[in-house]
Amino acid sequence: MTSECQIKGKSSRGYYATTKRTKRGPTIYWHRIAWEAVHGPIPVGMDIHHRCGQRRCQNVAHMELLPHDEHAGGAGHGKLSRREAREVRAELYGISIALVSLIGNRKRWASV
Repeated sequence: MTSECQIKGKSSRGYYATTKRTKRGPTIYWHRIAWEAVHGPIPVGMDIHHRCGQRRCQNVAHMELLPHDEHAGGAGHGKLSRREAREVRAELYGISIALVSLIGNRKRWASV
């Protein structure tokens, strides 16, 4: 990337965010606003991926749209989907894929 990151503040998830009107409103992430200002609405099932790896970056040149499954599976960090990663972990530790999911979602072993 030839341009610099445009870093803004952060939220608890690492993204720069705001809410509409009141604190009870929906969370709106500024990178989504930046993307839509330049490219229009984000299609259903697509996520914005920060190619620079900086969640707070607002530089649209550093963003790309990816299908949710690909993005959630660690886009840019490997070729495994979430499901495939769970299968690998389950096989490695000799446990069920369901248990891997429960652990990942902190519904089991949350203290670890």
